Amino acid sequence: MLARITPPGLQASLQAARTQLRLAQLNVQRNRTLYHDGVVSLQILQGSQATEKQMQAQVQALAGQLDNQVIRAPFTGILNYRVPSGAVVSAGTPVVTLDGRGAPWIEALLSPMSAMRLARTAPVAIRFAGWSGSGRIHSIGHSARQSGLVTVYVTPPRRAPLLPGEWVHLRFAQRARPGFVVPLRAVVMQGADAFVFIDQAGRAVRVPVTVLGTRGPHAWVQGALRIGEPVVVRGAGRLTKGARLRLKP
Repeated sequence: MLARITPPGLQASLQAARTQLRLAQLNVQRNRTLYHDGVVSLQILQGSQATEKQMQAQVQALAGQLDNQVIRAPFTGILNYRVPSGAVVSAGTPVVTLDGRGAPWIEALLSPMSAMRLARTAPVAIRFAGWSGSGRIHSIGHSARQSGLVTVYVTPPRRAPLLPGEWVHLRFAQRARPGFVVPLRAVVMQGADAFVFIDQAGRAVRVPVTVLGTRGPHAWVQGALRIGEPVVVRGAGRLTKGARLRLKP
């Protein structure tokens, strides 16, 4: 049993009906004895028997109403009550969660690039409505939906107080990848493409890069660069491939 709803007066009405039923049963027993002794008529005995049947029907009806106020779990599980016993709640207020058959999950939609960078074995930080915890990645989709996003399913902790349809905040860990730190001004963007210019024998050579992140005046990039290789900082956005460069101290 998950909970019992107690309408005002229903329990008292059932108790009163049971008392009336016991009195009706005693009255039938007495009238039956008196009828066999010739003291009362058959009509009186039958009247008391009819009253007994009416009281039985009333008790059954009230007991059925009371039984309908009991909320039972559809399967065996662990209960987590959301409100204290005896609390008055409005319609639609969740009162209990049940952990048992099946496992809850959280659906997240990520860009294909973000999904590829996920550290699958790392914990996922979960936060919502004053509660926080960590889960794990259950599966990562292999294709993007029509929206261009990849579905990632996260398994929350067993006792997480989540309800179907709730929104949560997730923080995923990404795989560590080697990169280079360059001045942010050296990164040139053309549409969705990013690149930097390096100096090779006094000529500008364009090197495509992937921007991993930025912080202040620096950018973390990944590309065909080498440690210590000079990159163009000033005027990089105006350069063309093969342009002559002049080194300034």
